[in-house]
Amino acid sequence: MIGLRGRGRHLYLLTVVEMAQLFSYEKRVVEKGKRIKIPGSRSKLLLYPRKGDEVSIHYKMTMDGSKFILDDTWDKKFPLSFRVGEAEVIQGLDEAVLSMCLGERADLNIPSEYAYGVSGLGRYVPPNTNILVHVQLVVVNGIKPPLFNR
Repeated sequence: MIGLRGRGRHLYLLTVVEMAQLFSYEKRVVEKGKRIKIPGSRSKLLLYPRKGDEVSIHYKMTMDGSKFILDDTWDKKFPLSFRVGEAEVIQGLDEAVLSMCLGERADLNIPSEYAYGVSGLGRYVPPNTNILVHVQLVVVNGIKPPLFNR
């Protein structure tokens, strides 16, 4: 246990990893101009998906070295839903989502062997092309982070 966090009469003992996760989440909330109360149980705030969980993500996908947007769910206003760990999306995205916390944003550089490989994706993605994805995990098994419930 490294740090202490106080709120009124409640003190929380946090590990280094939990402090980093909590700080990064609070930073995103401050950037959005909204404040949330930190619940007594951090498990509600730091929820990670497991294989087989139903998740929803927002993402913007481009090819490495190109400004051409392959897909963008933020423009469509609807996130992509899938069962994580069951090969319903490209392998690199599937593996990355398993390591993300609910509400977390990440910029991924997915090597071609974890994306569309030697076959590519028709006329849209040439063979052996790395894919760049800006992704946010917005729902895990129907649970949204506190910021999204407003």
